[in-house]
Order: sequence, then C-alpha cells, then structure tokens
Amino acid sequence: MPTNYEISGAVDYNTSAFDAPVIDAYWQPKCDTVSDRNKFIFNRELLSDVTFVVPVSNGERLVIPAHKFILAISNPVFCAMFYGPVAETKNSVDLSHYEEVNLSGSNVLQV
Repeated sequence: MPTNYEISGAVDYNTSAFDAPVIDAYWQPKCDTVSDRNKFIFNRELLSDVTFVVPVSNGERLVIPAHKFILAISNPVFCAMFYGPVAETKNSVDLSHYEEVNLSGSNVLQV
C-alpha cells in the first residue's frame, strides 16, 4: 500500500505540518496538541490500519484510510467491529453494497 509518510529533508521545519506536501519523520512536534496530531492523520494513510472502500460516481471506488483505535474509542459499533469477540480480520471494509448516505456531524451516529 503506498503511503504519504516519507522521511524527507524537503519539508521546511518552519512550514506548517498541515501544509506540507511530503510528511517528514518529525511531523509530531509541528502539531502542538494530541488533538492537532489526530486532526493531522485524519484521512491520511499515515499510521492508518484500515481502509473503507466506497462507491463514487460512474462505478469508481474511493479508498478512505482510517485508524481503528480512533474509530473504536469514538463509537461502540466500531469498537465491536475491530476489537470485539468476532472482530473483523480484514484491513479493508468494502461498503459498495450500501446506499449512498450524506454524512454530517449531526447524523453520523444515526446512520
């Protein structure tokens, strides 16, 4: 699986980690808080351990990287799915058989 984590001298240490085109080995100190670090890894392959495959227009599929631990501490369904007695063993979750749903912060727990 390709990754966007690379050790590189190309990133200026004065550049915001969020704006960096290539993530260097020392991205953590550029994020002041644990919350900032979680935001930084969101939707990136960096440290991800699961992907969600979702259909998009004209039959294409979008692969979304995610982090099992973050999902599990946020939602009991994901906790059971990844860490329960019948935990998912695959690192990819195919959602192509579900109808399209527009998620927002206000409806994500109801879906």
